[in-house]
Amino acid sequence: MRRIYLWTLHWAETPYSVWALFLLAFAESSFFPVPPDVLLIAMALGAPRKSVRFAAVCTVGSVVGGCLGYAIGAFFFETVGRWLLERYDYMEEFERLLVQFGEHGGLLVFIAALTPIPYKVFTIAAGVSHEHVPLAVLVGASIVGRGLRFFGLGVLFRLFGSRIRGFIDRYFNLLTVAFVVLLVLGFVCVKLFAGGSGREAPPAEQAPAERLPAAQPGPSAGLKSESAMLAERARSTLMRIARASVEAAVKGEPKPRFNVEDPELGGHQGAFVTLRTHGQLR
Repeated sequence: MRRIYLWTLHWAETPYSVWALFLLAFAESSFFPVPPDVLLIAMALGAPRKSVRFAAVCTVGSVVGGCLGYAIGAFFFETVGRWLLERYDYMEEFERLLVQFGEHGGLLVFIAALTPIPYKVFTIAAGVSHEHVPLAVLVGASIVGRGLRFFGLGVLFRLFGSRIRGFIDRYFNLLTVAFVVLLVLGFVCVKLFAGGSGREAPPAEQAPAERLPAAQPGPSAGLKSESAMLAERARSTLMRIARASVEAAVKGEPKPRFNVEDPELGGHQGAFVTLRTHGQLR
């Protein structure tokens, strides 16, 4: 572990460190899972005098990457964005997030930029909700949130970097053990939380507001004849189809075509899509 630690610190003095930090920050904002703080902290420890400069590079790379995430959501969601979210198992959180983006998009992007929340989910969601969250709002919220986060680390290591490194060098073995213990406890807590919250949704009788009209029996395989709720993914697909269709009609554009592979939407049945603006029924 100490060898890995020292090897990571030496990155601060290599000629490729700044580009590596920029590319990591860029990728994390749209498709890569590892946050740039990992490399930023290591480089700031290795060269505390350059830590503010490293923070600036990290901020710029992250904001530019956020614009890529926005483009993925706005133009390539079905081909790229959905695959990325499903790859990292973020689809359910993403679908719940879309509901809140209509009124609080800029604030949500700022919170994600400032905290350890997966930032890429919010940049892609902002692109999907581009009619509510313009690109300028995403860029402004990202600059403020990411700047506060990375420059906060940069200033911290600029002022106390040498002392922090001395403390880590002195108590490295103890800190390694503490880190492993906390890591294991973190996984245990996540497992317990997931076990308590991962139950199936209550039946339709307990949530009448979510119920759909009774489906009529038809030739489709597996079609239920009783009243039932569509799954979250199917409801999200219908909402996107409705939004795109209404937007095309308003702009006088041809009716868009959709390639829907969800088997739940292949049967003959009825479904409601409710459109609202600022909480008011449209």
